[in-house]
Amino acid sequence: MTLRSRNRLLHIFSYTSALLFVLSLALFVALFFRNQEPAHFFEISIAKNHFSQPFFQSSFFASILSLFILLLYLPLTGFFLLRNFEKTQAAELIYFTLFLTGIFLQSLRIFVPLFNLYEGYRSILILLSRTFFSGQLLSVLSLWFIPFYSLEDPLQQADKNALIIIVVAVILSFFMPINTQILEASFIYKIGFPHLFSVLKYSLISITAIALVIRGKEHYETKIFLFAFSYLLLIIGSIILGSADSYALCILGALLLSVGNSFFLKTLHAYYLWK
Repeated sequence: MTLRSRNRLLHIFSYTSALLFVLSLALFVALFFRNQEPAHFFEISIAKNHFSQPFFQSSFFASILSLFILLLYLPLTGFFLLRNFEKTQAAELIYFTLFLTGIFLQSLRIFVPLFNLYEGYRSILILLSRTFFSGQLLSVLSLWFIPFYSLEDPLQQADKNALIIIVVAVILSFFMPINTQILEASFIYKIGFPHLFSVLKYSLISITAIALVIRGKEHYETKIFLFAFSYLLLIIGSIILGSADSYALCILGALLLSVGNSFFLKTLHAYYLWK
């Protein structure tokens, strides 16, 4: 992928995610002042946690807020990449853009409450559930490639790796069983084998963080420790925010994501300026 092609794709991604945020917010505000049927359905039909305190218990508006934070995060980060990495050839940016794409796919579930897809649109809800799952896989797998393949790889290899990640995420999400009897507070159906998926997900995250530290030691890069720590904040924050159903989780996820994203990109930018 040439630098021009990557920047063109980043432009398309940034403006598309910005448009999705604006339209979703406008539609939600319009629906809020007309009626609150989605909120009512949430209260009676969706699996919720068992906390009694309002700040920690499941809330329709907390789930919506977490989604809008993710939707706002996408264009802001996309435009930041265009401004600060426009002339930077780096495999890490290809993988990070794929991470953002995964977040975008997870955020498409905003259509469920906006268009009241709980009732009568089971096939669409299943599709969005699979899309959410594939987005999670994209986000985790894309950043997993950074410590293993980005340091000396040509950009052509990064393109091939990106294609492999996309194919794996699509295939696994297609075969992943969906429990249509349980609607999660994140507005999607519960996926099958959730514990197995969690073990796989957090194992990959742990391996990635350890590999970043090892790579830093091998190449005497002291800032790689900050890079590894910011990676953990970034990925865990995105996971928490992606499934937050309470104001406590929403705030925690937003803080971790914003701090992790800031240090992650600043460290990467400083590395290529020095290099």
